[in-house]
Amino acid sequence: MSTQRILTASSQGAPPLEVPSLRERKKSATRAALRRAAVELVGSRGLPCVTVEDIAAAADVSARTFFNYFASKEDAISGLDPDALSELVSLLAGRPGTESPPVALRAALLQSLSGFEAHPSELLARLELIRSDPHLLAHFASAWAEAERQLVAALAGRAGCRAADEPYLSLVVATTMTASRVAMLSWCERGGDGSLHEEVERHLDVLAAGLSERGQAGRGEGGGSRVHEVDRASEGAGGVGESPSRADARASCADATAPQRSKRKGA
Repeated sequence: MSTQRILTASSQGAPPLEVPSLRERKKSATRAALRRAAVELVGSRGLPCVTVEDIAAAADVSARTFFNYFASKEDAISGLDPDALSELVSLLAGRPGTESPPVALRAALLQSLSGFEAHPSELLARLELIRSDPHLLAHFASAWAEAERQLVAALAGRAGCRAADEPYLSLVVATTMTASRVAMLSWCERGGDGSLHEEVERHLDVLAAGLSERGQAGRGEGGGSRVHEVDRASEGAGGVGESPSRADARASCADATAPQRSKRKGA
């Protein structure tokens, strides 16, 4: 990827910031135009009545150009932005090595939301279509699988991680991203009312509390997040916010599932 680097780095050892080149900015603009066209056309006609050629024509590009950016019309609406995913992976890689995987992923994820909040109406329109169509909703969920794979790889590359940690890291990523996805759809269900950042933060607080305190896991009385106190408390209990030094303790929780018994009805 061609970029112009700003030769500055944070005191925490994060990689240098990168400014997209003119070519990359043009590609991002084309991708955004195709996505807007897809949302507008599907919103007015319905998914079955819109073709890739329709979307390409509305964005003033060829169908061949469309496929340089998206694999299908469903991908244009419910797929993840590769630039946003790359940014999230970079933010995660730049987090301090002293942070536990859940804390590092949470911080990187919340920081990356600024890009989504820059155009809330566009995001809301996309999410409304996704929520209303089971096919798009299924594609939306599957699109996050690739994101999760890359995030697991980024966490595994952090200092102190071992090959045996991968199941734990996969669980951290899967639960965190699921909570974020549910938060986005919840925000959409309320018509985009309030801050998406705060909505995601509240859902992550519930996750950090172990899903046990629905009424108390959100914002504190002073409006601040409870994630840090939850993280400190869970370090001693092997919870979501445990420190890297508790790796062996958490490994014992790998197989916690048991088969459910099914009840037979009378003949």
